[in-house]
Parts: sequence; C-alpha cells; structure tokens
Amino acid sequence: MAPLFTGSKFGFGLGPLVSSTAFIPDTGTYLNYGWYGGGGGRDSRVDRIDWSNDLATASPRSSINADATNGGGLSSLSYGWFGGGYDAAFDPNGGRSAVSRIDYANDLSGSSTRASTPNSANSRSGGFSNTTYGYWGTGMSGNGGGASSAINRVNFASDLSAPANRTNTYSPYINHTGGASDFSTYGWFAGGQYGGAGGVSGPPISTIYRLTYASDTNALSTRGTLTADGDGQACGNQTYFWVGGKSSPAASSNIERVTFANDLAVATTRGKLTVARRSSGSGNNTYIWWAAGYNGSAQTSIVDRMSYDTDLATSSPRGNLTRNNQAYATNHMTLG
Repeated sequence: MAPLFTGSKFGFGLGPLVSSTAFIPDTGTYLNYGWYGGGGGRDSRVDRIDWSNDLATASPRSSINADATNGGGLSSLSYGWFGGGYDAAFDPNGGRSAVSRIDYANDLSGSSTRASTPNSANSRSGGFSNTTYGYWGTGMSGNGGGASSAINRVNFASDLSAPANRTNTYSPYINHTGGASDFSTYGWFAGGQYGGAGGVSGPPISTIYRLTYASDTNALSTRGTLTADGDGQACGNQTYFWVGGKSSPAASSNIERVTFANDLAVATTRGKLTVARRSSGSGNNTYIWWAAGYNGSAQTSIVDRMSYDTDLATSSPRGNLTRNNQAYATNHMTLG
C-alpha cells in the first residue's frame, strides 16, 4: 500500500501522498502513534497512543503552550498544530487565538509558539488539511457574545506568519466541529451547533459543507447531511470520513459515515462507540482510535478502536488517556 497521511478529530486527511517519497522519513517509530492534547479544565497536556500497544494507558508527552478546550488540530507530515479553543473557568467571555506546534519526532520537548489566529473566536473550530495548508473553521469565543464566520488558512511552511482569512461560512454562530479532507482536492465541515454566545441560539445542524482547495476564497458548497443534527467529530481514510458520537443536542454513541465521492447523499449509520460522547478521532490505514470526549455533563478518558472494514460493529475498548478530558487530536503520517 502507498504511504498514507492520516488524522484527527478536527483536522485530518488520509490519502496517497502527492509529494515525492523524499519527504517520507526512512526511519522513526513515531510514525506509529496518535497525539491528543489540551482539553477541559485548563489542560495543556499531550498524550500519545501507541497503536501497536493500544491496550496500555497512553503515554504523557510534551504540553501545548496555552491551556484550552474545544480547539482544533492540524498537521503536516512532521508537525502537529493545536489552535484556538477556550476555557470557561478561566476566560468565560473570550476565546484563545494561540497556536502551538509539536514536533512528532521530538514530542517530549515542549511545543513551540507559532503565529496566532486572527481572532479568538475559535472554540469548537472544525479543521482539515492537505500537504501545504491547514484550515480552521468558525467558532465561538466562550459564552461572551463573540463569534467568527471566518475560515482561516495556515501555511505550514511559514507558520510564523498569521493565518489568512480565506472565506466565510453562512453563520458566525455555528460551531462546525466535524472536519474532513480527501488530502488533495476538498475539505468538509459536517454538522455543528449554536454555542449560545451573547444570547444568540438556534438549533444544531446536520448540513455538510465542502471547500475546494484550489479556489478556497469562494463560498463553501452545500452537500448532503448527517443522519442527525449535532456536534460530532470526524476522522477518515481515502474514501470515507466517519463522525463518532455527539454530546449535543443529546449524547449519542452512533457512528456515521460519509462517502467522499457521494457527498450529496445522507450519511449512513454504522456501528457505535462503547460510550455515548463526542470524541476525538485519529487513525492509520486500518483503524480509527476515538479517544476521550464529553457527553454533555462529564468528560472521559476512554479510548475505542473502530476498524474501517467492520465499521458496522461496536468499537472495541482499548486503553485510556491519562486523564478524563476533551483532548483534541492532530494528524500524523504512517507508512502503510
């Protein structure tokens, strides 16, 4: 099988590499891991799941540079970016614009601070990436009334320059928590909810929107829908992306699947998580690991593993993260 690029809860991509194999490391066991960082309760820790030993508790690694929850994860072949988010206990009326980067090959070292996003309304900001750029979507700045409809793009090669606003969604109050990518042509936002900022509220949504990388200043294209409204999170392979569970409007363990080539259709219901929750996804060319999460009232450290080939089955319980949390994941590359 060709080398694969694979990813996460908020930002992910999995597909054949479009660049030269010269960019692929020849050695390094770090290619067999998934990283999960940040979370509720002003948490900056990063945990790493060893895919070859996933019944063990995750290993604590470095930390990100700003405590936050509900941010977004993005990745290149070598680095993972954690951006945005907020912590209601620390800054209930504002969000975070800080961006931290971890080096996958040196993940015990502290993360480095990169350029901040243009605004702090990046809570629950869905995201996705390709080989060159990463995109963060709309979000809330806590519960204080601030919100953003902007979709910001970070250039991986010059991430000390501020991410640029490319286009906007139809509403600044929707948190598009599910992000997906085919790694070459398109990126998707799936579902979302109003955060109640400034008293503004509305129903959760199930709509799927698509961005075209080659024309990313154009308006998003409306595609199909999820089977149910809500705030699930996404991960995928070369053909599909899956949304694993929800915390709102009611906690759900249902896993839904969207086909890239047939994204105007309604998503199909597949298997279930072991516990109803909104959970971070990260994967290789065989499995997705849905890690930690939130059920609307409590956080968890549970890790479930879903097989692409048997996605109608209930996911398999594996090890745990080191703490109960809403950790969010970054992408990573594996040699398949």
